[in-house]
Amino acid sequence: MENRNSYKSGALWFGFALGITSGVALSFLFGTKKGRKILNQIIKLAEDVENEGVFIFREITDKIKTSTEDKPKENIKTLIDKIRSVTQEKRQTKQFIKSA
Repeated sequence: MENRNSYKSGALWFGFALGITSGVALSFLFGTKKGRKILNQIIKLAEDVENEGVFIFREITDKIKTSTEDKPKENIKTLIDKIRSVTQEKRQTKQFIKSA
């Protein structure tokens, strides 16, 4: 019996703390100039990631379509190199954002 009461109480306080934290975060993001700037940066970053993902997917499908049976290993190698170069650019961008 005692375990059930403490569980309900713990869940109540966890929910209460989660609600307060969410409310403060939303108030900051939507209620202050600095918060709106941060929110805009998050939105721009998400859009860039989405656009880059679509671009990479289209490039991959184009490479696969244009590959020939004579040199499939070369086409796959260039495709893997392209993917690696894009992921390295993303890492550099993340490092730049963290350092700024």
